[in-house]
Amino acid sequence: MDSEFFDDEAEIGGVKMPILAGDMNDPEELMKNLAEAMKDEAPLDRNRPYQCQQPRRHQVLVEGLTMRDVADCFARGILLCTGIDQPELYDKVMDGTCCHDDLYKVDFEKIDPVAALQNAGCEIEKMMGIYPNVID
Repeated sequence: MDSEFFDDEAEIGGVKMPILAGDMNDPEELMKNLAEAMKDEAPLDRNRPYQCQQPRRHQVLVEGLTMRDVADCFARGILLCTGIDQPELYDKVMDGTCCHDDLYKVDFEKIDPVAALQNAGCEIEKMMGIYPNVID
């Protein structure tokens, strides 16, 4: 594994998944390792290394989408983060009726911005027809 926070990997449903390092009976140690493994404080330099659980997944080039498609994916990614606090916005994504104006209704204090980016990435993969983009 590329990270000191993962011990090994297991195959689950044909997909190799990392196993978090640490004592399974010590939740504090596991949470600390998980938080450290997910931390990404690198500057947004295009040449920075891919430090994530599936680096090859993040190296796939976006193809076949317009800038409007990408903007729509980011809008859906943000709106999908509103599920608990603003379920009406989440429901609009799920039923295909959301629009960019719905972003003005989002309480940005209550959403996880990294989750919004991750959701947007999944939405982009869906538009490209490659979701879930899990690469061995």
